[in-house]
Amino acid sequence: VSNELTSVAEGHRLQVLKVTQAVSDLGRELSFRLDRLESDAASQAQRIQELDEGRVTAASKRLEELSETVRTQSVAFGRQEATVSILKDDLKNEQRIRKEETNSKLRELLARPLRPEEQAVSELRQAVSNVRDDCSRL
Repeated sequence: VSNELTSVAEGHRLQVLKVTQAVSDLGRELSFRLDRLESDAASQAQRIQELDEGRVTAASKRLEELSETVRTQSVAFGRQEATVSILKDDLKNEQRIRKEETNSKLRELLARPLRPEEQAVSELRQAVSNVRDDCSRL
């Protein structure tokens, strides 16, 4: 019984670990992309300063391109946030399912009849008790 519980618990732990690792990997990717966005924003600030120094036309075009890049990356970041949210929900759901499975297995194990050796010991105890009762009547 405890081996089965250990097996079920280990399986549950491994599933949670996999999901946790996936969420951690996604978090690292998000951090990397956010750093890149911040770097791009700093770069854009430099480009704006160049505009003030007289490169209005060329810098304006580049700024528009960079703005489009930032918008695109912002959209991607928003999708990644949604994905993280979905992964969190999936993790919670997976934990709930694993908990239900574990509880179901526990109920199943508790509902099982005695193993043959336990049944044999119980029968021997009953037989000894019957012999004692018979002897006490004599």
